[in-house]
Amino acid sequence: MAFREWAGGLSALALLALTGCATGEAGASTGPSDEVTVALIAPFTGFSANYGPEAKAGIEIALEDAGYAAGDTEITLITVDEDVLDPSQTLERVKKAVEGDGADVLIGPVFGSSQQAVAPYLSQRKLPMFTFLGGQESLAGERSGFIWPAPDDQTARPLGTYAGEELGYETIATLGPDYAYGHDAMNGAAQAFEATGGTVVQQQWVPLGTTDMLQYATSLDRDVDALVMWLVPTDAAAFVREYRNLGIDIPLLMFQGVFDPDPAVTRSGS
Repeated sequence: MAFREWAGGLSALALLALTGCATGEAGASTGPSDEVTVALIAPFTGFSANYGPEAKAGIEIALEDAGYAAGDTEITLITVDEDVLDPSQTLERVKKAVEGDGADVLIGPVFGSSQQAVAPYLSQRKLPMFTFLGGQESLAGERSGFIWPAPDDQTARPLGTYAGEELGYETIATLGPDYAYGHDAMNGAAQAFEATGGTVVQQQWVPLGTTDMLQYATSLDRDVDALVMWLVPTDAAAFVREYRNLGIDIPLLMFQGVFDPDPAVTRSGS
């Protein structure tokens, strides 16, 4: 699935929040000259830089369909470059967007570590934050947190249930990125698989920024029935290449897609 479709769909929901931002305390519209600034927080440079342009394209489609307006409120879109490897930098950039550029509604960030870094600040400022690739359930308890499409630990649970109940697998290994979202998502899949009576034999965690995927492919327990995995899409494609180069024929169960121009790799991640 293209991330632009996910972000575009979320934008329709965010438009509802924009209307609220353009009303006074009594709920009455403040007039046709109102303007609201939406800030997209996603990686545009560095690690996982593919997320930002994809999400921006989806949001622009949704805003074009809405005429860049919510009722009488004009909408302006700005971007914030999420630093995946340094959440403190992301927080500083979000503060600039809010205090310097007047951001009223925020879509993102993508990564769980960034979400955790900016959520308290946005809650204090009483600004809504719409995540478009999940988030920890605790974010929904804050005034600012709106999690879409689901809390992180629910994202991959159907995959674990499917592996046990529909495919009849008895053992699996998991592979995921070593940060908040990765642990929540893969542990959710593992717990769902165990609930079917299956056994999780091995779990491997890949630090963000890792370029050597061969070590994780060679370390895989070859006796499992399947590998349940999710990595940042470009990393997933790199892992699949190493996996196939080693001739490993253990079934791969993945979700959320693989960014790669190689049709063979893309098919393996469908």
